[in-house]
Amino acid sequence: MNFDVAITPPSDAAVRALVYCALDELNRRYGANADDASLDFAELEPPRGAFFVARENGHLAGGVALRTISRTELSIVEVKRLWVRPDLRGRGVARVLMNAAETW
Repeated sequence: MNFDVAITPPSDAAVRALVYCALDELNRRYGANADDASLDFAELEPPRGAFFVARENGHLAGGVALRTISRTELSIVEVKRLWVRPDLRGRGVARVLMNAAETW
């Protein structure tokens, strides 16, 4: 499949929509407040972090956030909110997102 992936500012409506979709799914699966660790959108601004948005033919397909968790020269980051639209699961969206994240 051909998915376009781009780093997108956390203030962008696409990022907010993907994060809220991920939280909604977590809450439906595991109960309200399943993920009590709030996500600080400021932590997703480069160079401290990034949010990757995948699109197929211009439509949102999924997203993943990275945030720095170490202030060392190793630049250790944590993967947050990897989420793919249910109808696109199994088509390689997560792989494309994670490849972009690893390259970053």
